[in-house]
Amino acid sequence: MADQKILNNYRWLFLGTGATPSDTVVCIESYTTNRQKSPIDASSQCGPDTLIGDEKSSLSINAIAVTSPSSGKTSYKQIVDWFNSNTTLNFIIEGLAPVAGDIKESGSGTISAVTTTDGKDNPTKFTFDISVKGSIAISIEA
Repeated sequence: MADQKILNNYRWLFLGTGATPSDTVVCIESYTTNRQKSPIDASSQCGPDTLIGDEKSSLSINAIAVTSPSSGKTSYKQIVDWFNSNTTLNFIIEGLAPVAGDIKESGSGTISAVTTTDGKDNPTKFTFDISVKGSIAISIEA
């Protein structure tokens, strides 16, 4: 497996079961956030109507397998373990050393899919989806 230089401006995913997730650290190559609110049929005897439903959010993350400096756990193995056990996780997406103005996203959810890709002379990469419970909070680093 080839070494991959990890830069400070990469986005990182911190995952864990605690209130401040740090059990597993994942270097994100790319990610997609999907937020949607489906309409609800609110028709009555007074006529047709629709309302906006609850938010359903998910994350799809493409990442490089790394070992967490604090726990020594390999990110890919821990992701698969949590997937297999349907563990509810807290997550934070931010820079490794956030600076003022950086965007931070956070929430909780369960891992709903995991795929891995290995290749000659490439680092182990994997993709996984998180089904978010509630909504994804967004804040700006002060």
